[in-house]
Amino acid sequence: MSPVHIRKARPFDAGAMAALLNEIIDIGGTTALQGPLSGDELRDWMSDDRATWHVAETDGEIVGFQWIEPRSGLPRDAASIATFTKPGQQGLGIGSALF
Repeated sequence: MSPVHIRKARPFDAGAMAALLNEIIDIGGTTALQGPLSGDELRDWMSDDRATWHVAETDGEIVGFQWIEPRSGLPRDAASIATFTKPGQQGLGIGSALF
């Protein structure tokens, strides 16, 4: 595998990120999300200025992403973190690179 490059996610990444997430949702068992999301829905989530979003790329392809945001019910200095890696590419250090 080529090196993994981490960068801030941008609105134009939302379609590729939604496709990756929908693969994971379809497989089941590793996310609380139940149904598919569109790129527009994910782009709306990204517009929350309290959240931080990053993507992992290999050879220009998004192979993972992560978002971090505060959540009600958590202490003020805590956050919710969601990290996703393209199916079939787990265990290659993509999630670790995102952290």
